[in-house]
Amino acid sequence: MIASHRASDPALRPAGGFPVVRVALAAALALALFGGAAYGGSRLLASNDRAGGNAAVAGDVPPPAAAPGGDEETAGTFPTDSASPAASSTPPVASSTAPTSKAPTSTTKKPTQTGAANGGGNTESSGPKAEVLRIVNQERAKAGCGPLTASNQLANAAQGHSADMAANDYFSHTSRNGDQMADRVDAAGYKWRSLGENIAKGQQTPASVMQAWMNSSGHRANILNCGFRNIGVGLAFDGNSPVWTQNFGTPR
Repeated sequence: MIASHRASDPALRPAGGFPVVRVALAAALALALFGGAAYGGSRLLASNDRAGGNAAVAGDVPPPAAAPGGDEETAGTFPTDSASPAASSTPPVASSTAPTSKAPTSTTKKPTQTGAANGGGNTESSGPKAEVLRIVNQERAKAGCGPLTASNQLANAAQGHSADMAANDYFSHTSRNGDQMADRVDAAGYKWRSLGENIAKGQQTPASVMQAWMNSSGHRANILNCGFRNIGVGLAFDGNSPVWTQNFGTPR
């Protein structure tokens, strides 16, 4: 199961605010990926929706991020693309063998701080999280986007969310205490202008979780959003099932 979410800062919205686009699917999207079931959805939060506590839910499909180099707040709708079945990793949400990913998330704030001051440093130089970053930048290069730099603050927010979902057996952009992506990133100390989030569960390798995200339009839009500059990756385990989080950000 896969999910993504995006939002923007109230400080950047024009008079009247940005419209919030929500498309509810008649039924939960399901597809076979790596032998597992995947439920996908995406949501774009406009600046005036940041404080509303909206969460991406399977079957909720939001508008896509603009094509590489475009405006992050462009509205539209993403379909969830299917992928041919392969090994044993994909985005399902229940069993430890069924991978999962949820709709992507994003948010935008007003600029005020530099990327370096905002935690553009090291997180991990090797291991599965570093491999996710490597594949992300490989895909961005193909799309003509610049590479993302690891942010300690975004990594802390992503790791905390993965650990919380794994420990408390839930799968959502909304934490059990009601916190949204922006709340978690704020608490980690990242000063942002825009944010995005992808989550997934069950994919056993960095390659398989990245394939699941890249096969879903909403998640791919976050990964290939040329406006993002930083990333943090989280990984925790619910039994034998990996729980992944990507947090994307553009610093103030």
